[in-house]
Amino acid sequence: MMRTCTGALLAALAVAAPAQAVPDTAPFTNLNGTFRVDLPAGWRQIAPNEALRIAEIAGAPRDLRTAQPRAQYAVGPVDAWLAGDFASPWLFVTEIAEEAAIPEDFGAELARMWQRHGEGTRVRHELRDVRREDVGERRHPAITCRRTSVPQDGSRATASLDVYAGTGRQQVTLAFTCWADELDRHEAAFRTALRTLAFARPPRTAQQPSDRLWTPLVTGALVGVVLIVLYRRMRRGR
Repeated sequence: MMRTCTGALLAALAVAAPAQAVPDTAPFTNLNGTFRVDLPAGWRQIAPNEALRIAEIAGAPRDLRTAQPRAQYAVGPVDAWLAGDFASPWLFVTEIAEEAAIPEDFGAELARMWQRHGEGTRVRHELRDVRREDVGERRHPAITCRRTSVPQDGSRATASLDVYAGTGRQQVTLAFTCWADELDRHEAAFRTALRTLAFARPPRTAQQPSDRLWTPLVTGALVGVVLIVLYRRMRRGR
């Protein structure tokens, strides 16, 4: 009798318990058409004028302050950012129209790249779990790592799951990013999105050695600084 009552009670609790909500997602395809990935519904690519507006908001993450629509930009809940809400994670994308070589010591080269980038932007980057990995629906060869970025001005640190991939003479870097103290909360969602990633073309089979892996990041950061300075001068001149 007791066993029957217990079973009935558990069955009733199972029916009464609300189903765990699954966030809605939608496919995002970049303007260059080089990749597609499922992201939370409502996320979109930030526009240059929106990035300049966000650059004026205190506490805005560095990734959101500049945008070059076909080269370097953030994807996320842009309307929330414009309202000063930066609680949600985001995707930061860097694209260059020339596929980079992957050296044998790719871990050390990647660390050197981010060191140079940090020297130009006053941000310390710490890398871990750097590895070759086949990602996405088509098992696309890539390098992945987890990166923590700590600004030297004392502003809030970020953490990201980075993906570096060549796709038919294009080089694409995807950084699934959040505040550093929230990575444990968001990493499972980052991994879920990564499984939906699909590149338009496979990487080239023949590559020439080069150091172009880090060049677009350094260039993009410098261009972003110039854009912010020009925008602020224009506002003061009004």
